[in-house]
Amino acid sequence: MTLVDISDLTERHDVELGPPASHLAEDAKLHSGVRLPEAHIDLLARANGLSIYSGYFRLFGFHTDPERDLEVWNDANLWKYAWQGRVDDFLCFGTTAWGDQYAYHLPSLAEKGHSAVFLLDAYSMDADPLADSFPEFWQIEFLPNVTAPYDHMVEKCRKAFGSSGWNELLTYSPHLLLGGTEDVANIVRMSPRVVMRMNAEIALQLERLPDETEIIGVTTHMNDKGEPEIQLITR
Repeated sequence: MTLVDISDLTERHDVELGPPASHLAEDAKLHSGVRLPEAHIDLLARANGLSIYSGYFRLFGFHTDPERDLEVWNDANLWKYAWQGRVDDFLCFGTTAWGDQYAYHLPSLAEKGHSAVFLLDAYSMDADPLADSFPEFWQIEFLPNVTAPYDHMVEKCRKAFGSSGWNELLTYSPHLLLGGTEDVANIVRMSPRVVMRMNAEIALQLERLPDETEIIGVTTHMNDKGEPEIQLITR
């Protein structure tokens, strides 16, 4: 008997199921030594990474292609560092097409072997609890998005752009944190790393600004990693 049911997904054209990875039952520890919950391992053993609703909701695989690998995604040097510690206590195992993260609380997972599932907001990384366990998350949060996504923009964007691939996330231009609006005409596609870093760079700068500050533009500068970083222009 399996712990989560994927039978309703196998015939859908808008679902991508990764190949089975039966070895995960014996080898599902992260490099840190933390092991995923058994129900999660069971899922990945049958579908090692998957996406639903044409890629708008995704669960990373384990020891798989870099763009869909859970450990690669959680490497601090990829994008987490940009949030300056805010995401360090979370293991992000899935994402929406906008960069909202499905995540475990890492200390709980390390200490107890299980964790509640949280949603980390793409624009703040604030953590909201979704479910007490992976099976509950699968049943009450993930599966409903197969046919009826909770985000009203998902259906609009799929109709306008088609599927969303593992090598991209969607964002808005102008950025929502800088006064942009949720309009399909404002959607742009960028690499996941760029979107996640950009959200952090804008959000953290905004949080530090006095309330009366006026933002008059955006530029870029090179950070200490030699990478371009967004800089708000204010007065």
